[in-house]
Amino acid sequence: MSRAFKKSVSMILALVIILGVLAIPALAEETKVYTVLGDSNAAGYGLDAYTELALAYQGGAYYIEDGHRISGCYADYVASALGDDTVFNSYSYCGWRTDEFLAMIGENDAYAYFLTDESYDGYAGFFLRNSLDFTNINFNDDWKASIREAIKTADVITIDFGSNDIFTYALYKIYLDHPDLLDKIYELDMSDINDFDSFVDKLFSALDFAGCLGQYMAEFEVNLAVNFERFKRNMPLVIEEVRKLNKDADIYVLGMFNPADISYTTDNGTFLSLVSSMDLRTAAVNAYLRFECPALSEYTYVDVTFAETQSASVLDLESNDIVNTALSFVKMMHATDKGHAYIADQIISAFKDKHVSAPEVSVRKSTVLKKNILSWNKLDGAAMYRVYRSTSEDGDYQYIGSTCRTTFYDGLSLYSNYYYKVCAVMDYKNGIVSEMSNAVCAN
Repeated sequence: MSRAFKKSVSMILALVIILGVLAIPALAEETKVYTVLGDSNAAGYGLDAYTELALAYQGGAYYIEDGHRISGCYADYVASALGDDTVFNSYSYCGWRTDEFLAMIGENDAYAYFLTDESYDGYAGFFLRNSLDFTNINFNDDWKASIREAIKTADVITIDFGSNDIFTYALYKIYLDHPDLLDKIYELDMSDINDFDSFVDKLFSALDFAGCLGQYMAEFEVNLAVNFERFKRNMPLVIEEVRKLNKDADIYVLGMFNPADISYTTDNGTFLSLVSSMDLRTAAVNAYLRFECPALSEYTYVDVTFAETQSASVLDLESNDIVNTALSFVKMMHATDKGHAYIADQIISAFKDKHVSAPEVSVRKSTVLKKNILSWNKLDGAAMYRVYRSTSEDGDYQYIGSTCRTTFYDGLSLYSNYYYKVCAVMDYKNGIVSEMSNAVCAN
């Protein structure tokens, strides 16, 4: 599927979605607590409302105090759909990776980890060690208690990690391994830059002229593969840590969209492109989160493949400043207003599917067939039904079978007064099921 086609699809969908999202009535009758965990995309970085609010905090361009709802961000749309009185918690930060999240909510001192641990090589540590004002966050015990409480009390949790684990870190790792790289970039004259393509050409030609572009591209591919394996180790632990704090919340894990469309043709005619490799890696991440993650049964996967990203027009072309231009390039990798509306619609749709009312179940005992016969009403959109059984009404219910029909036969035994519950599977691939029915028993 071509990048152009995907962007065309996303634009068409977004125009419809953004109107639909704004018109969605509240999804929940009672007050909901919604906790957002993620990176800069979850925080709304790149949106005008984010930039305006961030600048109010000591002129910082990255960090906004926890809990702010950024207008136009998908989290804001979702909170509105959950109800006007939704309690909103946001712990989403620029550059956040899964290992940083695990360090922050774990038992150890995360701040010390970022500052002193030699094995840590993420953004927060880099900025803190160099006394740069990156986050303004004091990762102390009070902060840790607040994020743990936000997870514990949540009814709905969205988790949005991956891009920094895999893509951004792959580029950052090249810088770590080649500290002279920034010197080459800072020497660039940006006066002739007038669009994103010319920015990429300028950057890549400088590296190509230095004779290191091919090496960097090869290292980038290797880093992508290594980072993906680390992400696969960390993501189940993220879900596990959240579940330790909250066993009952609805958890929605967002997939990934390709954050950038970058290509370059060298002077000798060699075409280099990050599009195909990043598309393939994005697809691999989404397949893992959707089908293979060991914690798959603990969350609902949300497909955001077609989220629209920021256009090249966000480049700061007037300052002739490579730093501002590069930051604008980073901004381009985030979702647009339409992209956020699309992501919100995907989450809200998953929420609606997950909260399908339970089937109404009845059971009777057939002494002739020596079976308990269960029956229930058909639910529109149900792919199948799962049946669970216990020897007591409040006991531990064990899965005993599935059926596409609205009846189920269970053989009698010494425990002829079995108790049963049934749920409908609305989306088999994503693990979306209806609410569980009340217990029934054939006395």
